[in-house]
Amino acid sequence: SDDGVRLLATTLKGEGSLRSLDLSWNGIGARGGRYLGDALKVSRSLEELRLSWNGLMDRGARALGEALGSNDALTLLDLEHNAIKDEGCLSLTKGLRANGALRSLLLDHNGISNTSRSEADTALAMEPELPSAAAPRSSASAPEDGEEEIEEISFDDDEAAAAEAAAEA
Repeated sequence: SDDGVRLLATTLKGEGSLRSLDLSWNGIGARGGRYLGDALKVSRSLEELRLSWNGLMDRGARALGEALGSNDALTLLDLEHNAIKDEGCLSLTKGLRANGALRSLLLDHNGISNTSRSEADTALAMEPELPSAAAPRSSASAPEDGEEEIEEISFDDDEAAAAEAAAEA
């Protein structure tokens, strides 16, 4: 839910070591997208964010697109099945133009035209237009002695996906 994401986003703004977060199938709407976008603007450790099968729509995609311009850690963003249309895709494309880290943007099963999708694909393949002012990814701090590094958290309600993830571990 959006309220749960608000609390989680506050945690992501800290100096953590979380690398992968799966929030698929959690009823996250545009408001939750804004919370996550704000967190991504300052997050330096999160490399994979999976948000498929939510309801982010164009407003949530806009917030994430704005965050992409200042985030240099995220390499995968899964936004499949989120009712994103051309307007949201355009916002993501703008963010991609200033982002040099993202390598995979999953947008299948949204209402995006071939033209908008092609523009996003082109922006994803390009070098960033402006150098990122953010700290390099390699500067992420290692966990201190006695701390364990968290690499992935999944909040997917689908039991089959959870079983598959457990089998991969």
